[in-house]
Amino acid sequence: MWLAYRAKRGPLNPMLRTDAAFGRLSVLLSQVHQLKHQSGRPLGMADFVPYASDEEEEASMEELAALLTGPQHG
Repeated sequence: MWLAYRAKRGPLNPMLRTDAAFGRLSVLLSQVHQLKHQSGRPLGMADFVPYASDEEEEASMEELAALLTGPQHG
């Protein structure tokens, strides 16, 4: 269920969502003012939020178990 939500609406992290919202606003304003990239192409989300498409790798079950059990000494 959450994977479908994330695929449609983006990350759950409120800071990333805020960054994405400002990125969308920046794209809209750049289009209204007809601003272009140095190469001449229209500006897009990647120009304002370049890390937005970077997804964190999902933790393996072993990594999750290690996180929950804490450091092992021995």
